[in-house]
Amino acid sequence: MKAFKNDFPAIHDPLHFSESARTWRRLGAEMTATQVVQLETCVKANAWDLKSRALLLGYFHWQMKTKDQLLRQTWLRHLSWLVTHRPDHDLAIHFYDSFFFQGDGYREIKAIWMEQVSRNPKNAAIQCHAAVFLDLANDKELAEQVFTAAIEGNPTSLELRHNQVRLYSRWRGKELEALAAIEQMRECFPSLDALYELQQLPAIALAAGNEGKAIDAANELLEIATKKSKHWNRDRVINEAHTVLGEIELKNGNLEKARWHLYQSLPAPVSLMIPSLKLARSLVLEGESLAVISYLDNFEKTCAPYLEDAFKIRFQIETGKIYDNVRDRDDPSLRPQYERALLDHRFKVLEATEAPQLKKALESAIKHAHWTVEWWSSRASNPLMTGDDSECVNLCLNLHQEHLLRLEAFRSETFTS
Repeated sequence: MKAFKNDFPAIHDPLHFSESARTWRRLGAEMTATQVVQLETCVKANAWDLKSRALLLGYFHWQMKTKDQLLRQTWLRHLSWLVTHRPDHDLAIHFYDSFFFQGDGYREIKAIWMEQVSRNPKNAAIQCHAAVFLDLANDKELAEQVFTAAIEGNPTSLELRHNQVRLYSRWRGKELEALAAIEQMRECFPSLDALYELQQLPAIALAAGNEGKAIDAANELLEIATKKSKHWNRDRVINEAHTVLGEIELKNGNLEKARWHLYQSLPAPVSLMIPSLKLARSLVLEGESLAVISYLDNFEKTCAPYLEDAFKIRFQIETGKIYDNVRDRDDPSLRPQYERALLDHRFKVLEATEAPQLKKALESAIKHAHWTVEWWSSRASNPLMTGDDSECVNLCLNLHQEHLLRLEAFRSETFTS
């Protein structure tokens, strides 16, 4: 293997890693075809130009939703290069989604990863990235094998143990293994960052049936969070701890305490985190719609006015229908109804935005509306779209075009003298 270059270091800080992943995808999605050609020229001149590759992968990751075969081949070429030459870099596991795992390219990339596993048994980053790739592909048994062997060969790697916990925590039927793994990690690394590495402990303990340990872990993390007011992951820990405590109260029939934990789980204003909404969904099923609507209203005012997962709960309460991006294929007629409700609600929130923030919020909404119109247009022009799917896509495209015109008219009325 060629010696690793350090011109674009891997990002191991979890906060910056997450921000980086979103940034490359956002910037890539906004690029023009001319910019893509320019970046491809840069990569041909310098294969190790990882910043250009990251932007290109962000672009292709977005465009892959059109299922264009030429784009898929180009995307695959860049992924293959990264896994071959920089498997240690976080970029090598940034840009996969369901479209990738449905295609032939998966087998090619998987073969490269497994070769890297064999060649680099003592490189914890490569072993971890290979196992994460397999987990993303839902090849959990093989991911488990890679993690187990890698931890045995690299017992001092916190990264390996952390991601092994993530594997088990999302694997139905492995709840006890998840609890054992996170407790082993804590035992091996007593000075770890509890507000990051142990944030899942309450939920994992509850899923494993250990209610007492879940309560103790949640209260312990809340106490640590109180003392570390500036920790980057504090809001997420508070949200998840109160979610678990609320779930326990709900299970035991204490609706008032469950509602209290729901309100306490609300992230701080201007928080960047995406919260768990599990407790809100559970309370809806118990008939607590008014309490959940109040929570969602406060949530939108303080930190996340456009979080779609939150709107899906509101849509369920207001219509009695559960919308799922995957299941809408079984009922295409639901998608236009959902899109109309979503756009109307977002416009309503925008109209209620206070003057100091309104201009920026409106410009951001118009920019996003242009983006969504372009995306729906690409879907509408896809020759694979036929019948009910085609009708659904065209209806949704019309809705987003109308929404864009509504936003531009609102801007003219509000800011043009």
